[in-house]
Amino acid sequence: MCDRYQLRFTHTFLRQMLSLSPTTQHQIERRARELRDNPHSDGSHRQRLECYPDVYRLRVNKYRVFYRIRDCGVDLLAVEHRRDAYRHEQLPDSGDYIVLIEDPEAEELAERLAAGNGAGQTEAHADIPQGDSPPGVDLASSGNVAGEQAPPEARPLPRAITEELLERLRIERTYWPRLLECTTEDGLLAVLSTLPERQAQRLLDAVCGQPLDPLLDESTFLLEEGATLAALLASRGRLRLDLDPRQRDVLDQIRSRPGPFIVSGGPGTGKTVVALYAVGALLERLRADGIRDPRLLYVTFTRTLAAAAERILRQVLESRDRFAVRVVTLDQEVQRLWSDDTVQLIQEQAKRALFRQARSDAFFRLLSPTADQDRRFAASLRGVSDGYLIDEIEEVIVGRGLRAVDEYLGADRAGRRVPLNETQRRAVWRLYEVFCDLLLQEDALLAGQRRQHALDRLRADPDAERYDAVVADEVQDFDLVGLRLLAELCRDRRFLVLAGDTGQSLYQRTFRWKLPEQEFRDAVHLKLATGHRCPPEIVGAARAYLHYMPGAVAEGDPVEAHRKRAGKTRPLLVLVEGWDAELPLQDDPSTRVPAWSLPLVETLREQRKPLRVPAGRCAVLAPTNQHAADASRALHLHGEPNELVVHGRAVTPVNSVKVLTWHNAKGLEFDVVVVLLPNWEPPPVGWSQVSSEEVRESVESWRRVAYVAMSRATRSLAVVRPAAGASPLLDGFEDELWEYRTWSAGVAAPAEDDLPF
Repeated sequence: MCDRYQLRFTHTFLRQMLSLSPTTQHQIERRARELRDNPHSDGSHRQRLECYPDVYRLRVNKYRVFYRIRDCGVDLLAVEHRRDAYRHEQLPDSGDYIVLIEDPEAEELAERLAAGNGAGQTEAHADIPQGDSPPGVDLASSGNVAGEQAPPEARPLPRAITEELLERLRIERTYWPRLLECTTEDGLLAVLSTLPERQAQRLLDAVCGQPLDPLLDESTFLLEEGATLAALLASRGRLRLDLDPRQRDVLDQIRSRPGPFIVSGGPGTGKTVVALYAVGALLERLRADGIRDPRLLYVTFTRTLAAAAERILRQVLESRDRFAVRVVTLDQEVQRLWSDDTVQLIQEQAKRALFRQARSDAFFRLLSPTADQDRRFAASLRGVSDGYLIDEIEEVIVGRGLRAVDEYLGADRAGRRVPLNETQRRAVWRLYEVFCDLLLQEDALLAGQRRQHALDRLRADPDAERYDAVVADEVQDFDLVGLRLLAELCRDRRFLVLAGDTGQSLYQRTFRWKLPEQEFRDAVHLKLATGHRCPPEIVGAARAYLHYMPGAVAEGDPVEAHRKRAGKTRPLLVLVEGWDAELPLQDDPSTRVPAWSLPLVETLREQRKPLRVPAGRCAVLAPTNQHAADASRALHLHGEPNELVVHGRAVTPVNSVKVLTWHNAKGLEFDVVVVLLPNWEPPPVGWSQVSSEEVRESVESWRRVAYVAMSRATRSLAVVRPAAGASPLLDGFEDELWEYRTWSAGVAAPAEDDLPF
């Protein structure tokens, strides 16, 4: 027993409260406050649910509040009308069902439903002015206590949509006419795609409810000190995320002790959450140190992530703190520091052409005084592709700020599969010098060179503009020069925070935590280990895929515990036969679509529907820009509204499926994720005269990108891939970790010569 319990709220509970009358809201809030002294069962108004440990329901007149007791706190999960108190709650470890009947009125209703009286069900909910669907029962499918469901197209809305309800939920009036016509769940889901995502989610929770079981895994939030629930529902107040003990400890250390700080952890452990909340903690420290008007720089890797971070900071910070923070990408800040318009970043195509010229000029020099050495250097790099050598120069030499060949000879290249001996490294250095000369002639720079020049200018100007604190997220994809630049931008390194996960490094193959630890020898390394995003089944399947390659090095901090409970559905693997076949579109036979498009759309809809999530909380993730564009077009042709989120663009609140590349999805999360995995071989896979080490490094790198894409899923993950193919990315799906399904396009079987036996 605890002396006093803290009240916490799920978003579902708050959205459902919003649909109730002010009088009912006040009654529930008053009774909820009483739970702080004693939330346990009293045999009357507070009763424990038999099928879940520490889950209770509280009677408040005609309503029932469902809550859980956890860690000296009360998690308010959901609220429903008493007529919805009959509940079909599946036991966690059993297929049995338990029906809880609270009063004769509810018992009579349950009997009518058990008899299959659909009209009675509709009438029963039509006269509930402020009620809500129960969080643990699918009302539209509860016509039979044995669990039989009505056909999906016939499932009526558990609660009627009225003008009064739409007004309370603050749904924009322009959407009212179509919403008021909705009488079935399918009809509502179709209309919801036109609403902004948050409004759609509020309406879904109010009309259809959420199952109780997933609510036990939902994040909980706290009111700010002195705030009330009534004020929050009236848009006067803010919520704070209920952090886990380790996250709170990390923030307490950032708030109370000197840095610099390195915050690491696996996918979904809350690195970004800690980084965002560290902003307020650092501003608080700075003001306590006498800095009246502090300025803080928040840096992340892509513009998409920067836009998301800025939106969240507006919600969690006080107004005075919001104006003290600048949110940018690293290269945006470099652009601000680098004002020389006469020198431009070289574009990718021009960079490769210039490098080919450098490779010729470096080793095939007329009248060279060291002709024999030139030939040895050229021969030593034979079989190493231009792309690999460009990456070597950008990541190891330029990215680490190496100034002399001796520094490169001693550099740790861990993460690069092609071993380079001394002769090869000297050849690479020669190549680097010639390449730099050619760039200079073209008045062009590599991105890493521009960062180095910005750092040099900043170090030479002690009066240049700096920040009182710097917080950087996703630093595993920053090069070492970038980290030095961030440290130089920070007036005092005690207020520097670096957050990231080396296991999710997509662009820096050689990044290891020992690099910043050596750079900042007084750094405090804080680790997070509890996963909050993915169910354990998704984490395990994605991690096994990542480590499928023999000898793969386990990078990144492991996820040691999970907030979400195990025992849920495994991720789904859809094997498509006849992947590349062209089939007529069902609604327009004159239009041909790729065979994979239909299983992609069907899988997306199948995964989304039972979870009742808005389309904006679903994503299709593809390996390249072209694959993403193809997926977006396929969704449109099949009548699925979607938004193609290209590189550098923010994810909008438009309530349609988001289509992104695997790279662009980094740092984001979605309730439902469908990963498109075509029979695609990333370069240099399939190239001739390329070493196996270089090919393997590319495969391991792309498998890491696919792993990051899979770990974006918070509730449901599906992978759609060909049933057979040559791509090395298609392997590594362990049978026991995935649900398998085969989809056939109805094409002919392969000819005998094409069979693998």
